[in-house]
Amino acid sequence: MKILVCVVFLFYNVLLYTGSSSASDISCVNLTFSNVIVRLDNEHGVPCSDLSNNQAGNTPKRIDHRSITEVEISMKQRYKILEEKLIEIERQLKAKDESVQQLFERSIKERYDSVQSKLEELENNFKEFKKLSTTTDEALKKELVEFKKSAKTKDETLQEAVRNMSILEDNSRVHFDQLQTNLTELQAVTKNIIALQLESGKIPRSCKEISKEKSGKYVVHFGIRMIKSVYCEQQVQNGGWIVFQHRFNGEVDFNRSWAEYRDGFGSIDGEFWMGLKYLHKITSSRKYELLVEIRDYSGNYGYANYDHFEIGSEAEQFTLKVGKYSGTAGDAMTFNHDTKFATADHKDSNFKAAKYYEGAWWFGRASYTNLNGPYKNATGIHQTMYWYDFHGDLRGMAFTRMMLREID
Repeated sequence: MKILVCVVFLFYNVLLYTGSSSASDISCVNLTFSNVIVRLDNEHGVPCSDLSNNQAGNTPKRIDHRSITEVEISMKQRYKILEEKLIEIERQLKAKDESVQQLFERSIKERYDSVQSKLEELENNFKEFKKLSTTTDEALKKELVEFKKSAKTKDETLQEAVRNMSILEDNSRVHFDQLQTNLTELQAVTKNIIALQLESGKIPRSCKEISKEKSGKYVVHFGIRMIKSVYCEQQVQNGGWIVFQHRFNGEVDFNRSWAEYRDGFGSIDGEFWMGLKYLHKITSSRKYELLVEIRDYSGNYGYANYDHFEIGSEAEQFTLKVGKYSGTAGDAMTFNHDTKFATADHKDSNFKAAKYYEGAWWFGRASYTNLNGPYKNATGIHQTMYWYDFHGDLRGMAFTRMMLREID
């Protein structure tokens, strides 16, 4: 800043010395320059103001050439310094540019090498895949050839089996026709034998006509059109009982359909239900009584006897009719008198109750017994094989047996 002021001051003196301007112009310039010097003195303490004061009122007629030379030398030195600094800055910029260029080239090279490496890896993988694909194709072709051979062999075997089946079918048809003829003849002979046995009294009409010495399976005829194998209980209450329901271990599921309860299920040698259609045929031809036996899980035994027992037809939904009660188990079945049988799948019956109790039975508004319920050792729930009046609660039974006997 000081140099600049001095230069301006020298320029001012040169103007005065050369006399290239008018007196008024020089006065104006001198005044303006004086104001500038005063301001610089106030702001920066520039010592050029003394020069201005020394010149006031004394317009120089000559300039000190030595001072101009020194200023010129100083300016050249400063210019040289600035030039050197510019050169240094240019050199540094060039060095940095080269460094950046090298860094960029190195980064590009690294990326190129990485891409090249991945391309080579992909190429190797493709070669391996192609090799594996070729091997797999060969293996598949080989397996296909083997499969075709095997299929052809099996097809030939199947065709041979079909031919044999055709021959067997023809033979079976011949044998079936012969069996049909034999069966017809056997049925005729059997009917004649049954008729002779009925006339001679050799086929019993009920379990009461069977020897009371031994319980077991016997063939009984309930009229000429119904001959059935039944279990006769001969030891309880003077015998003569036909067992139509028996449960003791829970091996047979009693939550069954209408058709199954109609036709019967299970085995006489185990747990079973005879079938409602048979109960209807039996009880509609003669008078019968009912005996129910129960035993709880503690071994307590009870029985209920009803002096009349009858089951209606399927059109009547196998309606239950029972007579007067006697026994030790309590009267839990009179409440079911004149009610229809119900299963969960039979919409014309009280199927909602059957679904709730999880067993088929003669359900009315409610029921104090359900001997076809789930077989379980439980108390306080309806989903058990219970007889409420035995203990006055909903207690599952471990054993139950229902029997009917002809009344004289």
